[in-house]
Amino acid sequence: MKKNLVFLSIIFLHCSILKPWLRLPATLSPAFKKKVSAQSVSAVRILIQKFSDLQSVEITSLKGFTVKTNLDRYPQPTLKITFKNNALYLNNKKQVGDRIFIIPKNGLFSLQSSAYQGSLEIKVNNGEALLINHISLEDYIYSVLKTESWPGWPLEVNKVLAVACRTYAVRMILEAQSVKRLYDMTNNNTHQTYSGHHTTDILKQAVTQTKGIIISDGNEPILAMFDSCCGNILPSKTTHFDFSKAQYLARNYKCSYCKKYPIYSWQAEFPLTEFLQKVCPDWQNRRIAKVFLKKDNAGIVKEVILKSGNQKKLIDGSIFYATFKEIKSYCFDVYKKNNMVRIKGRGYGHHIGLCQWGACEMIKRGFNYKRVLLFYYPKTVLTSIEQNSF
Repeated sequence: MKKNLVFLSIIFLHCSILKPWLRLPATLSPAFKKKVSAQSVSAVRILIQKFSDLQSVEITSLKGFTVKTNLDRYPQPTLKITFKNNALYLNNKKQVGDRIFIIPKNGLFSLQSSAYQGSLEIKVNNGEALLINHISLEDYIYSVLKTESWPGWPLEVNKVLAVACRTYAVRMILEAQSVKRLYDMTNNNTHQTYSGHHTTDILKQAVTQTKGIIISDGNEPILAMFDSCCGNILPSKTTHFDFSKAQYLARNYKCSYCKKYPIYSWQAEFPLTEFLQKVCPDWQNRRIAKVFLKKDNAGIVKEVILKSGNQKKLIDGSIFYATFKEIKSYCFDVYKKNNMVRIKGRGYGHHIGLCQWGACEMIKRGFNYKRVLLFYYPKTVLTSIEQNSF
């Protein structure tokens, strides 16, 4: 009974936190509608690959292709694209201009064992050939959920991620158009991990049931950042992110929902010689007295400081993080004992925005996807894009 009371008090506490800003999806405000409808957000351009001089790629489609640029038809199932001397060749035939637009007749094409919906643009740019997949926004969100979500998660969690991914995509589309970038996003975790078409019913449902819904602030789509596990830090206290233009990411209360999951904490151990070889090879033969850390008020490591005698070696926290694949977040401690170094940390990712495992736990405790989103992105609103009007 006591356990149930604790559980109910947690639910009540977070409902009271959410209540002041909980607003249901509504049509876009006139200002936002005007701003967004002036630019198309109904399709996404994803950079799949770059290739340089004398390189080739092959794409396949069962019923062949139409090349929109010159209206040629290619009934054969395979096309070979070659980039040579700053020109494009299609099945060894030199093409006029610096752009080819290829449409698969059955709606799907394959490239390097991955299948993609939509069409493929090949564009020459700065001595490279860019392969850019054009796909509808909703089909992109359906595809990207396969790699951004976790297998086995319930429908409501995937609805959370569908809205976050859609919001991020719309933001990147508008940004790309404003700076005249040739593509909206890459297919890796620089933006969102995208590996093409799949058939997963629960993810299709998540996209369909949230169609067109995005998160906005100040009449524009937010930068809907998310990571796997926040590690229970207080985002507003960190200095490793500039919140000046994204106050909704400066959440001033912690997420404690991810604590019970294995991904919450991690550790790695290295022989001292291996550790030094990675972080400062010129100190390999030195006797390391101690390892110090400089952290911000959220617990994010800003600097790692090695001490040897009267000398110190300073290593930027982000560089240290990038050096070891075993380090999963920016929140960690380093311990040296004899000839071993142990690194123990919390969280998995950059600690900003939505916590995926925290969101999963909130759903299990009875929150719906709207409340989860407004918990992680405070003082924002959920709005609905009428995509057919763009």
